[in-house]
Amino acid sequence: MARARAVHAARPETDGPRRPLVRRIAATVVAALAATLLVTLPAQPATAATQLIAESFGNANVPDPAWKPLGSACLTRATTAPPSGSSTLGICSSRTLAPAAATTPGSLQLTDNRGNATGGVVYDTAIPANGGLDIRFDQYQYGTATSGADGIGFFLADGGVSLTGAGAAGSALGYSQAGTIPGVNGGYLGVGLDAYGGFSTAAGGGANGACTTLPFSTLRPNAIALRGPGQGTAGYCYLTGATLPTGKTLRGVATNGTNGTANTAAAPGADLGRSIRITVSSARLPVVTVYHGQTAGLADSGLTQVLQYTMTTPAPSSFKLGYVGSTGGQTDAHLIRNVRVSSIDDLRALNLVKQIDRTVAQPAAYVEGSVIPYQFVLTNTAGVLLLNPTVTDPNATGISCPVAVGIIVGGSMTCTGQHRVTAAEALAGPFVNTATASALNVLIPVTSNQSTVTAPIATPAPALSLEKVGVLTDSNGNGRADVGERIAYTFTARNTGNVSLEQVAVTDPRVSGITPATATLTPTTASAAGIGTSTATFTAAPYTVTQADVNAGTTLVNTATANGRTLAGPPPPPPRPPPPSRSTTARPSR
Repeated sequence: MARARAVHAARPETDGPRRPLVRRIAATVVAALAATLLVTLPAQPATAATQLIAESFGNANVPDPAWKPLGSACLTRATTAPPSGSSTLGICSSRTLAPAAATTPGSLQLTDNRGNATGGVVYDTAIPANGGLDIRFDQYQYGTATSGADGIGFFLADGGVSLTGAGAAGSALGYSQAGTIPGVNGGYLGVGLDAYGGFSTAAGGGANGACTTLPFSTLRPNAIALRGPGQGTAGYCYLTGATLPTGKTLRGVATNGTNGTANTAAAPGADLGRSIRITVSSARLPVVTVYHGQTAGLADSGLTQVLQYTMTTPAPSSFKLGYVGSTGGQTDAHLIRNVRVSSIDDLRALNLVKQIDRTVAQPAAYVEGSVIPYQFVLTNTAGVLLLNPTVTDPNATGISCPVAVGIIVGGSMTCTGQHRVTAAEALAGPFVNTATASALNVLIPVTSNQSTVTAPIATPAPALSLEKVGVLTDSNGNGRADVGERIAYTFTARNTGNVSLEQVAVTDPRVSGITPATATLTPTTASAAGIGTSTATFTAAPYTVTQADVNAGTTLVNTATANGRTLAGPPPPPPRPPPPSRSTTARPSR
């Protein structure tokens, strides 16, 4: 209930919303003044873990445009600009202690052996997380000195964000923040292959007062460490880490017989490389396991488990990934080869991940009238081209997919849609929404798994304000209200809360004939989208000043009230007696 009042002086002339049950909201709101589903046969699950990414980086170009270069990253075999439609990874402008263009096989060069260099790549296409991830690659960190820096960072980010850059360089290894330099957008997991040892210290990030696990106070070289979720300059906390056992290293020392010196034409041998395997289970709180092999190209049997950690933050529905290498006063060449990413669990032939689109920053919770943007990530694991992919979501509108005949083998497609929160949903708690997808395997229909996403809904906070304005018809122009003169009142009620209010009514004991009798007011988030109105103006029959008003010789308190209810509330109670309030004044004269 909202109150507003006008005060007229009668003094002598000598004075100058899984959906839970609807949450019930209190009846009275008080505020102070002032797509048809295609019926198909069920798709058969894949018979083995599904390959999601396979890139050797051994050729002169990378066909998949999802690989985006950062800084000095390049392809050692590239001699011409990349062809149209492929990744923009191109020619290396510097090759200090790195392979020449004629060298086979080629590599992804993050940095060569120069000081203060940074380079990386991001894979800016979402890959599903619902089957877990098994990530394998060969990494090369080497120089001619017995120690080098800084290391190579691998990271996973929320697949719903736009991943066009990495975090801070140096000890942060492209994942964490450093001072005012933000960490990777939507970061979920950073794995530091930390030759120098800074990733395990405060210099590696997370020194923002919000981390419960403190990093090491001194360098911890030759270690593999994990850092957790972060956004901007917050988070990226150190989780766990381990120094490699005796005889195991992350980097190698190049000699003339192995790789020569500056601008060598030779490729680094397997003894300068290390096999890395990272698994992220499909659990809601994934188990992360990291393995190390002392040379490149090792089978699983040749790897040693270095660490294992259970995440305490739920994994996003999909991931994007990246690599970053950097040097400082100490240097190494940093190369990557033979990246292979697969699921751990079986996936459907057409796999669907539905998620909130976070390419634009989203609120912590949605309110009535706000739009929840969705992404639908479709991945083809069928082994054949899937034609005419379609997304079905009964609660989403504007579903749109990239213009394409189908999804290539191993490829992904991201469709988009949205849902506007209704008045009933705003009262019902978290909004749970499920989608499916379908496609054609030649002429045989293929149906995806169901994929569900839950959007947080803000706690209902109904609120109502009332503004009252009185206009005196001053017939004799003396600036005072005389007997028989009339005061016309208007009342403006505003919904200042986050849910709709119905049966909003205004009551004023001194006037009658208030119209309209009631109104329904939507919150501003809804009215701004063209849904209803958040304000209503009420009028009443004019009040006529009486002789008693003038004879009283005191101010006349005239208070109006407004009340209403949410869509879940009972009828409003009778208005309460008006308390004192701010006033407007007209002075009647005798």
